[in-house]
Amino acid sequence: VEGNVHKSKKEKAGELSNIKKKKVVTQRCHLCSRQTEDIISHLSFYHSNSKQMKDRNQNKCEKCESVFENMIKCLKHKELLHNFKCQSCTLSFTQKKELENHERTTHARAGTSTSSTDKLAGYTFSYTCSDCHLLMDNRDIYDSHVAKIHKFLCTQHECSRKFISEQNLDSHLKNDHRIKFMQIDTHQVKMMPEGKSKLYQQLINTAENWVKSKEAVRQMRRVMTGESNSWRHKAFFDKKERENVSGASVSKLHRLSNSSFFEEHESKEKLIIAHIQENVFETGLANADQYSIDRKLIALCKGQQAVKDRSFLYTSLVLIPETFIHYYETRNGMSREQAENQFLEFHIPKEDMNLHQSFNTTSTSFYSDDSG
Repeated sequence: VEGNVHKSKKEKAGELSNIKKKKVVTQRCHLCSRQTEDIISHLSFYHSNSKQMKDRNQNKCEKCESVFENMIKCLKHKELLHNFKCQSCTLSFTQKKELENHERTTHARAGTSTSSTDKLAGYTFSYTCSDCHLLMDNRDIYDSHVAKIHKFLCTQHECSRKFISEQNLDSHLKNDHRIKFMQIDTHQVKMMPEGKSKLYQQLINTAENWVKSKEAVRQMRRVMTGESNSWRHKAFFDKKERENVSGASVSKLHRLSNSSFFEEHESKEKLIIAHIQENVFETGLANADQYSIDRKLIALCKGQQAVKDRSFLYTSLVLIPETFIHYYETRNGMSREQAENQFLEFHIPKEDMNLHQSFNTTSTSFYSDDSG
């Protein structure tokens, strides 16, 4: 009997050991945080009539947004593969017909398809570029379009669109921001009814620090030596270009100096011009040999009074435009032409737009060597 009892204990110990060796897999209930071996039975027994289960969002599949009457059906659905992916959004479906129904009701619009791949039950799908907001009906054209670099950024406030070409950007500025473009010689002037661009605002916030920087001073001295090949520097030696400032005969040099560049920042304008006059123009002339200043500029500024007379004029007509064009080139990665056009922004209120059409007058010839 004792042997049988001892054996019986051994058998019991073995059974207990086998039970311990078995790995028990449990799941955590997202409603009550309990661990359970059978989540479906647990949900059915403990939560099938709860208020939470009546909430549609509790029984919704995130992949296809299907909604089920209870959690059990929802969980079973989620176990299925969602292999049919929508090309226009992030949803995916378990069956092809579900995808087609989604595309027809969510992304399609009535019309005639331009491609067999975009055709479904008499509907045409539309595809929108997230950068420039261009709407396209053909998937192949859309794929080709979005693969291209959109490097031309809209500079207007609260607008983040980007475009493939400068022509597309200009069209956007004209149609969506009501900006008018006027051509003066080879330069494009922007007349802006909504105020100047966000690039201008960035510049004006750092303008004083910029003109004091070594990079800006070095470039302005290159202008004064003639090394930078500035057309403004060359035009300054033409008396008509330098002095014709009123009426219909206003010179190209004056028109493209953008005298309203600083707008309401009058105090900042005075400080910047005074700094450039003293630390760049006058210092440059005082050390003409050291800085290799253009001999024609030296000849035009002979005598203390001549230096005083020419200082403000040369600074406002030549150095101010050149330094801020250079700013756009170096800080915003623009070409010389793009930076020049960016500098030529004019804020003109909507009601005054038509009054400024006469601004686009024929430019006069310059580059003559009249230094009178």
